[in-house]
Amino acid sequence: MPKLDGVIAISGGVRGDLLALGVPDSKILVEHDAFDTSRFDGLSSRPAARKQLGLDPDAQLVVYTGGLLAWKGVEVLVQAAGQMPDVDFVIVGGMDADVERIRGLAAGLGNVQVLGFQAPDRVPLFLAAADVGVVPNRSQPAISSRYTSPLKVFEAMAVGLPLVVSDLPSMRDIVSDEEVRFVVPDDATALADGIRSLFGDANLRKELGRRLSQRADQHTFDARASRLLTWMRSRLPNPQ
Repeated sequence: MPKLDGVIAISGGVRGDLLALGVPDSKILVEHDAFDTSRFDGLSSRPAARKQLGLDPDAQLVVYTGGLLAWKGVEVLVQAAGQMPDVDFVIVGGMDADVERIRGLAAGLGNVQVLGFQAPDRVPLFLAAADVGVVPNRSQPAISSRYTSPLKVFEAMAVGLPLVVSDLPSMRDIVSDEEVRFVVPDDATALADGIRSLFGDANLRKELGRRLSQRADQHTFDARASRLLTWMRSRLPNPQ
């Protein structure tokens, strides 16, 4: 580490570990995940996206996109859905074994669809169709609470989707109380209450979505790459 000119960390949690290893703060740059703008070009409106996906045009709709590993907290989301029979939940993504596990947990819940893996180009459609997105990460292990930099947060920025997010250091490293609704992790009732609070306040949903959308341009992969290149060049002895 002392021989390196700089270290790029994916999250504040990784930065903290690098500092503990003795890397000077001046040598560390934190650059979170980002999104690919080409996947969101010409994205459909909410009604059009729901029509394309065969989703109820009038439903209150919560969408989760991403992996289904236990630390992602989708089990907690399914439990929350059980407390909200009047809200539709669509869960997109996951390896086959994890999809079957979540389908087993959701068995008997008529308001939950577990769709499994979808082509990446379809994921933005699900986000565009949603009223609310969720990031229900568990408080353990450390990859969830400290290290992760979830792609789904940045893709929500791309569509201006209001989010309900587990209150964890890894999440507060990315977004603030002014941009998302934080809830206690590992608690299905808290998650359900957070979702209800957004459905109960259309103005709040709109404002949170607007605030996330305002940050989207900062979190494209192109913008991220530009910052990385500028930083790396600044550390060269004879920048070209």
